[in-house]
Amino acid sequence: MNPLQKRCLILGASTRAAAQSALYAGYHPVCADLFADTDLCTIAERLPLQNYPDNLVEQATSISPISWMYTGALENSPEIIQAISKHHVLWGNNAEVVQAVRNPQKLYQVLKKHDLTALHLREFNHPPPANSRWMLKPKRSAGGREVTVWNREAESYYAESHNKDKLSTDYYFQQRAEGKNYSALYLASATQTVLIGLSAQLVGCHWLNADNFTWCGNVAPVLFSHQPEKHQKLAIQAEKAGNVIAKEFGLRGLFGIDFILETPFLPSSFPQLFPLEVNPRYVASVELFERAFDVSLLKWHIAACESFEQSQQEEFVTTENYSANFSAKAIQGKAILYANCTFTFPLTIERMPNCADIPSYGRLIQKNEPICTVFATGKTIESCQKDLQERSDEIYDALKIKE
Repeated sequence: MNPLQKRCLILGASTRAAAQSALYAGYHPVCADLFADTDLCTIAERLPLQNYPDNLVEQATSISPISWMYTGALENSPEIIQAISKHHVLWGNNAEVVQAVRNPQKLYQVLKKHDLTALHLREFNHPPPANSRWMLKPKRSAGGREVTVWNREAESYYAESHNKDKLSTDYYFQQRAEGKNYSALYLASATQTVLIGLSAQLVGCHWLNADNFTWCGNVAPVLFSHQPEKHQKLAIQAEKAGNVIAKEFGLRGLFGIDFILETPFLPSSFPQLFPLEVNPRYVASVELFERAFDVSLLKWHIAACESFEQSQQEEFVTTENYSANFSAKAIQGKAILYANCTFTFPLTIERMPNCADIPSYGRLIQKNEPICTVFATGKTIESCQKDLQERSDEIYDALKIKE
């Protein structure tokens, strides 16, 4: 550890990406997560964790108070966020803000209040017709897991006596929109919210062994250079949604919104962005934008979350955080490889280039669990995704588990 570096605590299901962002911002990361991958252990100080997330509070409060932040899935445990924030200074949104913005009904009401596109909702005890036009989703969602189309098959499954209790207040119905999955990355300060950029989401990719609605990566930034009018209109929609949501819920720092870009019925119609949910934290696409723009977004996240003088606020909103001033060096992509069977992780993959989140040798990987992450660059989204698929195939071949 560099003695000049300040320590910061990072907690979540996976912390490797945020740890690298912390290093880039000049901090020494102290991490605890679900996977404890080998490359995380080489760049960060790791807290021992026997049971995620149950003993996160115990481990986090065992060290001296420092600044801390959380990554994916921990927004589903606001009680943990609240408990740890009593001991450490939080860089991010507190438990109260998280509970509000992650409430589907409250989000829907805010969107409708400001005349923004919004998908209709129904509570679990008022199911819609099982006609495949609705989605059944968990309120504590994580990466698209447990999301399903509400059709006759799903209705029959939950009608069975031993499954009836599964459909509870933990679930809700959301109107289904046909289209492509995108996410937007924002940075919210006390005075304004800036759209950093849009990314295309990889969802349910068969070449990554992902289930239908499982998130399995991003490609960023999305630039419709061949359709400037489309890019401008989509950016305006995304900017308005981000500004409204940040202001209404009091969001601070980096956060993301997942969207569906609806496929229009008529070729002449312009597609609409429909917000699906808000991720009020450091999101997976941050490291891609940092690579693309060669800028430390975590520095701006910290500045937005900490108390600072008005002069610094003015600098914050007039310099490199404007997405219009960003010039992407190349399209950046990441893909999460999932296991199609249970297997023991070998040593060979550690030598694979452009790979991260690498499990320890001999670790048992269960079917449908993430294996690792691959990265690629390209001049276009299509070429970047093609490179991701080729590199993923190489790793599956090396592991000898590709169907």
